Amino acid sequence: MVDTESKILLLEPREQFDAAFVGYVDRFGQQTIACYDHEKVIETFKSQGMSDDEAREFFSYNTIGAWAGEGTPCFLFSSSPPDLL
Repeated sequence: MVDTESKILLLEPREQFDAAFVGYVDRFGQQTIACYDHEKVIETFKSQGMSDDEAREFFSYNTIGAWAGEGTPCFLFSSSPPDLL
C-alpha cells in the first residue's frame, strides 16, 4: 500500500527515470519511499551523454548523495558490496 498522506519523491524527469523504478519500500515507523534500480539509473545518465565514470560519479554525489527529506528514494544494488563478500 502506498502512503498517500506523505509525499513520495520520484526521480525527475519521470519519462526518463520511470524505467528504473522497481517499486515502493515500506519501513517500520517510517514513510513509504520509492525504490530505483541502481544500474538502470546509471544507464539513464549514460543515455543523456555521460560516460560510465561520469554517470557513476554524478550518481554518487548528486543522486544517492542527496538528501531530500524523509521521502528520499532508495536504490537497489543487484550484487553485494565488495566489503561484504
